[in-house]
Amino acid sequence: MSLNIIPSYLKLIFKYYLTGIVFFTFFRLLLFLTNISKLDISIENTITNTFLAFLMGLRFDNVIMAYIISVPFLLFSLFHIFNKTPANTIISIIKWYLSLLLIVSFLICSIDIPYFIKFYTRFSFSALSWLDNGGFVLGMIFSDFSLWIYILPFILIVFLFLVVSKKIIKSYKIRVQQKNTQTLTIGFRILIFIAFSFLIFISIRGRTTIKSPIREGTAFFCDNTFLNYLGLNPVFTTMSSLKVELKNKKLQLDLITDSDAIKYLKDYYSDSNIDTLLSPICRNITAKNSLNKKNVIIIIMESMSANNTRQYKGDQSLTPFLDSLADNSIYFSNAYSTGIHTYNGIYSTLFSYPSIPKFHPMKSLIFEPHQGLANILKVNDYYNIFFINHDEQFDNIGGFLSANGYNRIVSEKNFKSEDIKGTMGVPDHILFSYAVDELNKISKNNKAFLSVFMTSSNHLPYVLPDDIKFKPKSKDIESQMIEYSDWAISNFFNNAKFQSWFDNTIFVLMGDHGNCYDGTYEIPISYVHCPLIFHNSGFENEENTKIASQTDIAPTVLGLLGINYQNNTMGFDLFNESRPYAYFSNEDFIGCIDNEFLLISRFDKSSKLYKYKNNSTTNLIENFRSKADSMQKFTFSNMQVYQWMINKKKLR
Repeated sequence: MSLNIIPSYLKLIFKYYLTGIVFFTFFRLLLFLTNISKLDISIENTITNTFLAFLMGLRFDNVIMAYIISVPFLLFSLFHIFNKTPANTIISIIKWYLSLLLIVSFLICSIDIPYFIKFYTRFSFSALSWLDNGGFVLGMIFSDFSLWIYILPFILIVFLFLVVSKKIIKSYKIRVQQKNTQTLTIGFRILIFIAFSFLIFISIRGRTTIKSPIREGTAFFCDNTFLNYLGLNPVFTTMSSLKVELKNKKLQLDLITDSDAIKYLKDYYSDSNIDTLLSPICRNITAKNSLNKKNVIIIIMESMSANNTRQYKGDQSLTPFLDSLADNSIYFSNAYSTGIHTYNGIYSTLFSYPSIPKFHPMKSLIFEPHQGLANILKVNDYYNIFFINHDEQFDNIGGFLSANGYNRIVSEKNFKSEDIKGTMGVPDHILFSYAVDELNKISKNNKAFLSVFMTSSNHLPYVLPDDIKFKPKSKDIESQMIEYSDWAISNFFNNAKFQSWFDNTIFVLMGDHGNCYDGTYEIPISYVHCPLIFHNSGFENEENTKIASQTDIAPTVLGLLGINYQNNTMGFDLFNESRPYAYFSNEDFIGCIDNEFLLISRFDKSSKLYKYKNNSTTNLIENFRSKADSMQKFTFSNMQVYQWMINKKKLR
């Protein structure tokens, strides 16, 4: 059959389709090249799996393009069935419709690359939770040249696309004006419409299987996490997560039934003094230590992974001060954050609740009072102060903490304009220096204090101060900023030692989360494994290998202070209790870990079990089914009960 018999509008739509596929493939190739270090070609089938990942990517790209071309196809088909020629206005509308959707899609693909490098997950609607802090986020982006480079491919692609689009439309108009002499019968025109409608429908589903259309899980076809992610299209993950967001404006976990989760935790805490009238986990805690009104300083360190320390890097450690402090403190070497975002770290550290994927507690729960460390200490006549380098309204930090026990929030508004060095506000060492004077004022009023720091200098866009004594040994800026963060904390301790309150203070240091230094597992362990240090001149030095979580910090501090209280959280007192596992999440997966095994679960409850100490990617779930069941039941029950507590307003 001659190509002339193919309707001109189908040729136009196919050209746009092919253009989109080519440009999506370009962005996937760029993502691959920027993360190629996460591949080990010595592993069997890596090259083959890389090829299969790109093929998988074509499947997801095809879904997005099918969605995009579906409306123009329907509109053109109506004109074709009735043997009418679309007016120029209609053609222009279709042109700009396709251009807008594709340019926005290319923008998402461009943003997805630095997003993946930072968070080791594809771009999704949860990333848009920062839109209400748009000015802050734009400042972060445009203050960091390393992010600008990803704008250049977008500009190039948009330019090329507009050139191609103009030629496609021009070619279509010429063919329409020439009036194809082969006139198709109305029956044949309807048949063409039905056939291509079916083809587009199948493309949108992404699969011919009746049970389920294509989903994110379809992309996970091998043991290499990066290659599994590579096959996804970020427009698909964004739209998929938006669909979930619209369906569940307040995310509702469905990991296990509420009743089963509640029963499990009641049984787990059966030996504790539980006040079931308040919640299924509310334990009346009687302190084992005598009451002592020590000050508390908690330093939540931005992106501080255990992988930066001497424990992992040996002589190449980037944190000489933290290493020395760990040697002279109680150091928990198996401590884990609950998530991969700063708001996860702040919330879990200070309020002892887990991270629910795609849920921002400090924005969503602003009107739900929490008990939290600050409110408990406030009852015991403590003054609570929180220090942060930049805008306190980012992530609703200032508003949420002010509503939950903090007397004062210190942020960039408290500093001179010349001290503010970019989007991330004042450098860490300036924040710490300012804080010493503030803590001295509080101490002079004979007030015990809780002082919490959220450092920010070790966050893009990096600004390394050049007017200080610190001299980095590393060549790359990322490592230099870790060194600087360590130096700033060292500077703070050296200053604090000469203050009257130093010896009467318990210091706690932990990362808000780590960083992505490996791609072995669906949630990189380096992203959640953080150093946890408890320091006081009266403590005996030890390395504690017990499993610990950010959620344990507040109960442990209260235990050290000898305070009686009600523990209505998922946290444990690390010196008087033992947790079996730590658990954490990102947008796509839930992880659970002990000293031997790592369990990674999806939201469809499918799981993989690894022996992670030697980076094994062998799924051992069938070999250790009872262990996997135990880890999953503990994790799912805790997260489900937390969701239940939110719904039933049982957080206070």
